[in-house]
Amino acid sequence: ILLQTEQQQNFAKEDIDTIFRIMHTIKGSSAMMGFDSVTKVAHSIEDLFSDIRSNGIDSQRTAVLCQLTFKVSDFLKEQVERI
Repeated sequence: ILLQTEQQQNFAKEDIDTIFRIMHTIKGSSAMMGFDSVTKVAHSIEDLFSDIRSNGIDSQRTAVLCQLTFKVSDFLKEQVERI
């Protein structure tokens, strides 16, 4: 999703919904297992994508959001490797 968004410079509605659901799942699963840093990051991104679902996103901010989401993805991968 992120690579496609980066190329198209646009988050499709379905992609926003998918990322929201993924972060929701990661947030809940990590909270159950006591991985607080993962929970906090996933919750923050979930909230951000919830806001975007409700209010949309300015096309000029898509690149910034994409880069932020890549960084979060890298962080989550690192945390999973540590676990």
